[in-house]
Amino acid sequence: MTRLQSEAESGHPRNARPERQAEPDASRSGWRSGLWRLARTLARPGFALALIAITALALTPGRQLPPALIGWHVINHIAAFAVLAFLLRVGWPGLSRLRIALGLLAYGIAIELLQAIPAIGRTTSALDVVNDMIGVALGLSAAWVFARLCSPGR
Repeated sequence: MTRLQSEAESGHPRNARPERQAEPDASRSGWRSGLWRLARTLARPGFALALIAITALALTPGRQLPPALIGWHVINHIAAFAVLAFLLRVGWPGLSRLRIALGLLAYGIAIELLQAIPAIGRTTSALDVVNDMIGVALGLSAAWVFARLCSPGR
């Protein structure tokens, strides 16, 4: 068999380079992984700032509190702990969801115990801790969805 015959049968010349196949969604996977890196970088200081702000608001004497940010006491608890859980999970993805939930549960209980101090002038409620855990579940769920959307294979 001559060289020309083998080239004809194979469909491409002997010295020709095979065509490179583009990776599927190569352009999208780049921006997704970049978004994940950016979110992870910003989540760590964001968590620290959120923790400071939430602690300060939770321990501010009742008569000095600013108007509610969202309007409802329950929603404030859920939103605050959803933000904390999301930032923890994105900022430290190796930290298990169970550890995040237990750590934020302890934090929520500590806030409620500190609010019982008469000088703070706040009331405590076990339902606040329940609302905190609802927020944690929502925040962890949002972090899971965000991580799935940022994965290169999607």
